[in-house]
Amino acid sequence: MSSETSTNDVTAVEPGWSVKTDDDHKAGTIKEVTDRYFLVSSGTFGGHELYLPLATLEHVRPEFKEIGISLTQAEFEEGDWSQPPTEGPRTSGAPLNESGTIDVV
Repeated sequence: MSSETSTNDVTAVEPGWSVKTDDDHKAGTIKEVTDRYFLVSSGTFGGHELYLPLATLEHVRPEFKEIGISLTQAEFEEGDWSQPPTEGPRTSGAPLNESGTIDVV
């Protein structure tokens, strides 16, 4: 099966966008985007700022000003996101939900 996939530049994500967990819970709001992490203001942690590695990015939904992460709410709440990640920059984008299609085999 063929697939047509659109990718995005994660730097197109803007402050103020929502962050949703893999099980569709709001994790917080984007404050900053770097080449290694999203700085997220999270009500879950009393308004603390958290550093989510870009590797957790699951999808970008510009039509909703929202990103999805690959963590469930429990994984998000149990993780230590208090320090910036040490992994290198993300080298590829995430699928866009508005213009691309992905065929599942």
